[in-house]
Amino acid sequence: MSGRASTVDPLPPLAVVTGGSRGIGLHVVRGLAQRGFDVIALARESSAARDALGNAAGGRITFVPVDLASLAEVRRVAGTIGASGRAVAVLVLNAAVVTLDREMTVDGFERQFAVNHLAPYLLTHELLPLLRRGTAGRIVVVASQMERGGRIELGDLMATRQYHPTVAYGQSKLANVLFTYELAGRLATTGVTVNCLHPGVVRSTLLDGLLAAKRRGRETGVVARSVATARRAAGTLLRLSGLRPSPVDWAPPPSVGADAVLTLATDAELDGVTGTYFQDGIPRETSPQSRDAALRLALWNASAQLVGVDPSWPAVREDGP
Repeated sequence: MSGRASTVDPLPPLAVVTGGSRGIGLHVVRGLAQRGFDVIALARESSAARDALGNAAGGRITFVPVDLASLAEVRRVAGTIGASGRAVAVLVLNAAVVTLDREMTVDGFERQFAVNHLAPYLLTHELLPLLRRGTAGRIVVVASQMERGGRIELGDLMATRQYHPTVAYGQSKLANVLFTYELAGRLATTGVTVNCLHPGVVRSTLLDGLLAAKRRGRETGVVARSVATARRAAGTLLRLSGLRPSPVDWAPPPSVGADAVLTLATDAELDGVTGTYFQDGIPRETSPQSRDAALRLALWNASAQLVGVDPSWPAVREDGP
């Protein structure tokens, strides 16, 4: 392995993946390694994934523990990556959470908004110099079709007035798409591309969380709980009869979603493609609110203030864009 640092045998390209210890992220980590990348997989819990994968053929995987709900942790892990001095070729922003009850992070932020949006916003800010060090860095944001029902509450991003898990999740996924479009515009002349995607509905703990959140939404109030109980009973009968399969039953494995992510991260046909949302491997138009330029800028500035960075980033280098 020592010869890899020589000019004859240069280091492989480096990829960073958040949420890399399970679900889609774990398969993305494996796929990138098999494609010849060195991969840094960021996750809260990585021991099981490390044991499952070990060293994948064609690349080296390093699991780094990090709590993305903490801004200090995001900065710490970015500093660790930067200390290597290596350019980052691919950044996959995959990590996401669903919390049934309103939870606050150590920084005082609602957890879904913090992990699903603020963490990737800050991590990208911190790693962007490494992405720009190469010739054509790629940023892939794992969003969701749930952005279509999302709404950005600029006056109450932390859901202090009213909290519902799927509403908070939809806001965070809409924020992902708005972030993608804004960052792509700001990096248009740099060679770094930014795209996002809906990876599909796949079997995962995130799907379990979303299904539980939807059940929670149907069960507010005595009448609603009674209706929900009846609907569950009817749904159970339909599923047992084979007429209505559960999403968990028909959803494909997370490897299918990972394939979509890997295409955006590595496909040569997508060189230079930026500011695009993909679904089923095809560029798609997103919701009207995701294409609101004023909302996009307002969210960008609010996010910068929350994480403590200059909203004018990315800065233009003296030697060029």
